[in-house]
Amino acid sequence: ICTASMYYFREFDVYQTQQSQLFWHQQVPKSMAATTIGIMGLGKLGEYSASQLSKMGFRTIGWSRSQKSILGVKAYVGEGQLDQFLSQTDILVCLLPLTDQTYDILNLELFNKLPQGSYLVNVARGNHLVEEDLITALSTNQLRGACLDVFREEPLPQGHPFWAHKKILITPHCSSITDPRSVAPQIVQNYRLMQSGGVLLNQVDIQQGY
Repeated sequence: ICTASMYYFREFDVYQTQQSQLFWHQQVPKSMAATTIGIMGLGKLGEYSASQLSKMGFRTIGWSRSQKSILGVKAYVGEGQLDQFLSQTDILVCLLPLTDQTYDILNLELFNKLPQGSYLVNVARGNHLVEEDLITALSTNQLRGACLDVFREEPLPQGHPFWAHKKILITPHCSSITDPRSVAPQIVQNYRLMQSGGVLLNQVDIQQGY
């Protein structure tokens, strides 16, 4: 998430195009404080990402179903504040859980509520994104670019239009590859809690879907 944000902040997408055209021109970036990164979904990953981006110097805001309090991050909550959140966002990062309420949430209606020329980073689930709407938003320059790590069908079929799209950066669902050394202690801790009748960590709420 931080890598994709820096990639777009420093306009490496523009430099890639310039390289293909043998064109030498320096882009003058905005300040980090004048660049707003909006995180959709403020669970553990979203909260950590928002905190790190804020520490890097970006103006960072977040949106979630329930109220959150994160140092250095302006948090918006619920459907009533979604438009206000979107209207400020230069780089939109999706970290939402996939539920009935968030399926296809990344659609043309939502993209049109972002400032023109914004970027999308989707590292959540492929079914959050209406793929045809993304292509439309890119073709009209409502969105300037998109970094996609997740897709409706994985691996992404070789004939899929995303592969050749000049404004789309593809990664193979690798944004959060788990190191066994980091999760093994959590498994051991949960096993001990289970044996002692304690409350397990990181439980999923079946009713909410995450």
